[in-house]
Amino acid sequence: MDDRPRCETQSTPGNADTNIYWWAYPSRIVLFVHFPIFVLCAYLGESAYAVYKHSTKFFSGEIVIVGAIALAMFALASMIFEPVRAQSASEARIDVRAVDRAVNVLFALVLGAYAIFMFPLLFKPQLLIDLMQGSTTAMYDLRTTLNRIPGVTSFVAVESLLAVIILNYRLLTGAALPAHYRILFFVVMFACVMRAWLWSERLAVIELALAMVVTLYAKANVEKSTRTIDLKPLAPLLGLVGLLAVFSLGEYFRSWQYYQNVFPGSFFEFIVIRFSGYYATALNNGALLVENGPLYEPVMTAHWYHSFPLWQFIDPTRSAEGFDVMAYLEAYLNPEFNNTSGILMPLFDYGYFLGVLFCAGLGAISGRLFAGFARGELLGMLFYPLWFTGVVELLRVFYWGHSRFFPVILATLAVAAYFRAHAVDKTLPQQQLALPSASRT
Repeated sequence: MDDRPRCETQSTPGNADTNIYWWAYPSRIVLFVHFPIFVLCAYLGESAYAVYKHSTKFFSGEIVIVGAIALAMFALASMIFEPVRAQSASEARIDVRAVDRAVNVLFALVLGAYAIFMFPLLFKPQLLIDLMQGSTTAMYDLRTTLNRIPGVTSFVAVESLLAVIILNYRLLTGAALPAHYRILFFVVMFACVMRAWLWSERLAVIELALAMVVTLYAKANVEKSTRTIDLKPLAPLLGLVGLLAVFSLGEYFRSWQYYQNVFPGSFFEFIVIRFSGYYATALNNGALLVENGPLYEPVMTAHWYHSFPLWQFIDPTRSAEGFDVMAYLEAYLNPEFNNTSGILMPLFDYGYFLGVLFCAGLGAISGRLFAGFARGELLGMLFYPLWFTGVVELLRVFYWGHSRFFPVILATLAVAAYFRAHAVDKTLPQQQLALPSASRT
């Protein structure tokens, strides 16, 4: 019998007192953030791309037109499913013991994977000291030292799902979050930051932070006091500042140790040029691939598809890594900037017509998941904050098809099914459902 105190919240009729901030809508991210960047990168001349050692500008002509259509179709399809306001839902509470079991398993998977990943550092702590002191070789030594076991250390990726469940714990169960879960989650966050630093994997911090921000801050209380200054509508701007800070820290240990001796400007100038180039080079890299496609196979949109052992039995010569992007970049552009743009990869895999339809389908999925999130539906509540990273990164990488996201998809579907099987009769209070942050008071 669970004897933890439960926090009861009285239900309120309807939910006219709630709203959703504009930046949580996938269609609005595409229209108001991605589209201007897309147009700006298309407008840049070859001299601008030469700064990033791109000898040719491939991102032009019909590729720009079709890419813009793909963005528009993504936004339009998403808009069809997006609700205007958060709404009440009929989801039932989940048995607290079931949620605890799921959380315990996720903690074991994530922390176990991190322990395996970082275990070699116990025997080579000098690598950490060298990295902090600005060694130009420490980063590469760490790459060969840290453990990366496919299918095992990949479980670190479910830390974002764990974060969503932890932050929604009271909403899901009606019980207070146990203190030891809070401590363990701080350990996970610290491990995530260490992974981003040691492996030069900034995306690890981004995907965890975005999942937490959407879960905590996407929904707004319209009736709050006008005396309170609400900075949440400015979340993209604040997020950009935070991203630039994380990026700067990572680049200091990653690239600056090499470039500081050859770059004529300051570290700040170096960061601005390098940061702004990530989107331009990603789109130019993607355009290069589109010019050499289509392949009519889910090569870049389903990277995990190539890792299935089945293919090795059917065709032993088939590469488990899929398409060799680096060979193209080494031959035509700059392999140092190896992102390939998420919005252009469907065009490379399936051609213009099918690629645009594929983007529309992604938009529809994004809009439907967002609708479930806004209404407090279980799958939307758990999955949309994780899916949102792919929306934010749409111009830079095709996040949803990456092998790092595949275990997250499987784990989220499994957890959602498990929670549904252990739902109790009592429904979620509408006030909590519409405004998760209220449950923390």
